[in-house]
Amino acid sequence: MNAHQFEQAHGVSQHHLNQDYVLELLADDLALVQSLLTNYLQMSPDEMAGLKRAIESADTALIKQHAHRLRGLLRYFGAQDLEDMLLEMEVTDTATEHGELQVSYQLFTEAARILTQEVQAWLDRLAPSSTCSEDDRRALACDSA
Repeated sequence: MNAHQFEQAHGVSQHHLNQDYVLELLADDLALVQSLLTNYLQMSPDEMAGLKRAIESADTALIKQHAHRLRGLLRYFGAQDLEDMLLEMEVTDTATEHGELQVSYQLFTEAARILTQEVQAWLDRLAPSSTCSEDDRRALACDSA
């Protein structure tokens, strides 16, 4: 199943990163945007792995902990759909809804993969070695070098 078919079947969007929201939130400070994007790319893999382990072991406390931390990482991206998925995982009763939790995690993982690609692509465009001018990077009007 390709990404478009997955989105159709499961209602997962192809785009999660709201660049306008990020720029507005960070007052168009591109250095701060780069720091935010880098921080997400560095921290999210550990939190994702922790959430996966917690779900596999049905550890409610750890599920809540990792889902909450991931929500904190996502808060600055305007990725409300991903935040909603994590909130649902935080409040799910693992004793009675473990199968549903696993499905929610699979959907979240696919959406987070897409977000990570978007974050990396934007970070690449913002890189100082890019052939773009600062105005072009701010306007998101260029590709990576």
